[in-house]
Amino acid sequence: WRDWSSDVCSSDLTMPVLEGFTTYLQVFFCLLIASFIAGAPSSIYEAVSGNPLFLELNYGEPLAFSSDSILISSIVLLLVFYLSASIQVGISLFCLDIYNGKGINFSTLFGSFNTLKPLAITILLTLIIGVGFILLIIPGIILGLMYSQAYYILAEEPNIGVLEALKKSEKMSN
Repeated sequence: WRDWSSDVCSSDLTMPVLEGFTTYLQVFFCLLIASFIAGAPSSIYEAVSGNPLFLELNYGEPLAFSSDSILISSIVLLLVFYLSASIQVGISLFCLDIYNGKGINFSTLFGSFNTLKPLAITILLTLIIGVGFILLIIPGIILGLMYSQAYYILAEEPNIGVLEALKKSEKMSN
């Protein structure tokens, strides 16, 4: 059992991680750009084709799959998942670097594109949390919180396996 009160009261945690307003603006804009890049493929696809990725919503009519190109929509959706998952690991590493005093490096946000592990974690988390929400909303929230550290674990330990990262995140939340 660990006494967290001594950690919270330590003077290291009360010191600002970054100095100056412009530094905070740099961090904000780096994260904002990363968010736009993660969602860009779906927006570009919808703008070019005129079709939504999967579901077409017409008021008064039931939901229907959009047009003929389910294959293209699936590929674009996987690309969006890959980009957003890799950028999420990059954001985690970016935040960890700032916290550890290594400074701000924009390229850190895009340093996780050399592996498919972030995509595998995102797909597994989507399925696990989705099932939790189907069972009742509370299990989905609990599962989401339980596995919320998986991206940070993958950022700190790039050689760890996907299931190991999920198990470690689960163990950290207990």
